[in-house]
Amino acid sequence: MIKKTLNIGVFLPATTPFYRTVFKGMKLGFELLGHKVSGGTEFLEEAALIRFCEQFKPDFIFEMNRSKNQIPLFPSSVKHIAWVVDSMGRDLNDFCGSEIVYLFGYAGWLETYKNQTSALVDWLAPGFCPQDYHYGQKDTQYDFSFAGHIPLPWNTAELDRIVYERPGCRLSFKELYGRYCKEWTPRVKESYQLALKIIQNVTGEEIEIPAGSLRYDIACRSSRMVQRTRLVNMMLKSSQDLKLYGPENWKAWPVYSRFYQKFLTSPVELCEVYQTSKVNFHEGVGPHFRVFDCMAAGGFLFCAAGPDRDLYGELNGCFTPFEHYIPFDEDNFSELAAYYLENPRIRRQIARNASEKAHKEHTWCHRAEKICQDFHKL
Repeated sequence: MIKKTLNIGVFLPATTPFYRTVFKGMKLGFELLGHKVSGGTEFLEEAALIRFCEQFKPDFIFEMNRSKNQIPLFPSSVKHIAWVVDSMGRDLNDFCGSEIVYLFGYAGWLETYKNQTSALVDWLAPGFCPQDYHYGQKDTQYDFSFAGHIPLPWNTAELDRIVYERPGCRLSFKELYGRYCKEWTPRVKESYQLALKIIQNVTGEEIEIPAGSLRYDIACRSSRMVQRTRLVNMMLKSSQDLKLYGPENWKAWPVYSRFYQKFLTSPVELCEVYQTSKVNFHEGVGPHFRVFDCMAAGGFLFCAAGPDRDLYGELNGCFTPFEHYIPFDEDNFSELAAYYLENPRIRRQIARNASEKAHKEHTWCHRAEKICQDFHKL
C-alpha cells in the first residue's frame, strides 16, 4: 500500500524562542515521514486561515491551544486537530469541534473529557528534535539547576480582589490563597477544585468562578507558585550552588533573585545547562517539554514524584524511575540529593540510559507518526 503524502498545517500560539523551536521540530518530524508542512508560530485570523486552506489545501490543521469551535467558518472539508497544552484556566469543554483533541497534563482529564465529546481524544506527549538536543557529557560546574517559569509575587490589588461576598460573609483572594497554601499537597490533582472546596467550606455555598484573570490565578498561577517555591526551597536546603533560568520574574523574589542567571533562548544554551549541572530539576506535568529535552541532551534529572505517575499519559509510561530519572518528594529529597551529588558515575549512567530511551522513542518524528496514524482513523 502506497502511503499518501499529507499536506499538514501547523500553527502554534506565539512567536517566541520556545515555540519557534517546537515548530521547527514538529515540521521536521512530519517531513521525515514524507509529508508537506506549512504554518507558523502565530494563529491566523479566520479569513487568513480560510485563504491558507484554499491555497495549501491541507488534509488537516494542527493547532496548539485552539480548537475548531474557536474558528466558526473553518472549512468543513479540512480536519482539525487541537493539542491542549495550556488551557489558560478555561474549562476543557471550551475546546470542542475538532476531529481530534490531544490533552497534555493531568491524566485524569482523559476519561472525563472522552465522555463529553465525539472527537477522537488521546494524550500526546511533547517530543524533541535530535538536531537540537543530542547526547553529550561535560564537566559539571554546579550542583543544581532549574530552567522554568515562576509567577510574579501577588501584588496588593490582586490580593485585595473579592472572590465571594454576601451580607455577613466576605472572602478575599488573599484569604483564599492563604488557605490554599495550607491545604495544598503534592497529591492535589486539580488546583481549581481545591480552591472551590475551600470557598465552599468558608461560605457554605458552591460557586463557579467565571473565565478570566481571577479564575486563571486560582486554577493555574496559585498552583505553579506553590510548587515552584516549594521546589526551590528544597534545593536550597541541600545546596546553595544553584542556578535558576527562565523569565526575569525570578528577580522579583528576594530569596531567589541572587541565584537567577538569565533567560535561555536556544537549544544550544539549554543543552549547555543540562549537561553541566550535576542535577537538573523538574516539577509539574511529568512528560513535559523540558523533561524530553534534558534527557535527550544527556542531562541527569530529578522529577518531583506525583500520585499518578503510573497512569496512562504520565511519566512512568515513558521512562523508568531510577533507571532514567530520579523521583523525589519532600521526605526523601535531602537523602537522594546527597547520594547522587557524591556519585558522578551513577549520574552519568542514568543520564545515558535516559538519552538512549528518548532518542529511540520520543522524537518529534515519533509524535508525527502517531498524529498521522490517528488522522487515518477518522
